[in-house]
Amino acid sequence: MPILDGLEFTQASLRVRYRASLDPQIVTLSVTTQGVASFPYAQLILRKLLTSINAGSAGGSRFPPTAGAAIVVDESPELHGPNYLWRVRLAAVDPLFLRTMVEELRYAGAGHAVTSMEISGSLPLDDTALSVREDDVKRWLDNPGAYLEEWPNPGFPIVERGRWAMFRLQLDAQITGELRRKLDLVALGWLDAVSSYLWATGEYEAGNIDRCMPRCGSSKDEFSAAYRDFYFSPVPARARLVNALSRFHHTVAPIALATISP
Repeated sequence: MPILDGLEFTQASLRVRYRASLDPQIVTLSVTTQGVASFPYAQLILRKLLTSINAGSAGGSRFPPTAGAAIVVDESPELHGPNYLWRVRLAAVDPLFLRTMVEELRYAGAGHAVTSMEISGSLPLDDTALSVREDDVKRWLDNPGAYLEEWPNPGFPIVERGRWAMFRLQLDAQITGELRRKLDLVALGWLDAVSSYLWATGEYEAGNIDRCMPRCGSSKDEFSAAYRDFYFSPVPARARLVNALSRFHHTVAPIALATISP
């Protein structure tokens, strides 16, 4: 059985056909819930997932963070459900990211339970580890360690230090107002990316994400973000941060040194 609540539908009503690839493909997402939502929460969840992909943190150890790309191609006009349908163009999204997609989209009904979900890519399946079906995703939902892994070559040195959640960046660029805004988004994006992850205890405590909000600061060429309460499992959480920082390093501003804890 899945570790998290609200995933009972996956036992009989989850369908997945997806082969990960560097090449763009159309992925169809279909979600059905028990009732009409009072506000279009499902759209917010979808945009959050696509933002993580475009930030480079969904490629795992298989795809370079710079290759991740996601855009909505078409969506159902039924924004409040109970039937949701999206067609998105994805590239360089690791199969393990589908676990997070399922766990996040279980809230699509904004209080109404999900009764079925389908994730179907346009590329034909093969016999490699890049191809996954619903049985693969269901195994991940029952495994506290089945999360995206870290890209092995981020492009900058990393120093590990401390026992509380934080990261500090020394940049090869002066931090302007616009660059500081983008760095703040990286700090918030990390929290968003792992918000459905299990905590280090192997459990999950929904509704306390506000206790984890970062305190950010910067000087001429340094930026730091510290998180008061950050209980997420450290290894998979770090992977999402390093991958997002790698994307930032290659596409926004070069990082001379990153100090990361955990």
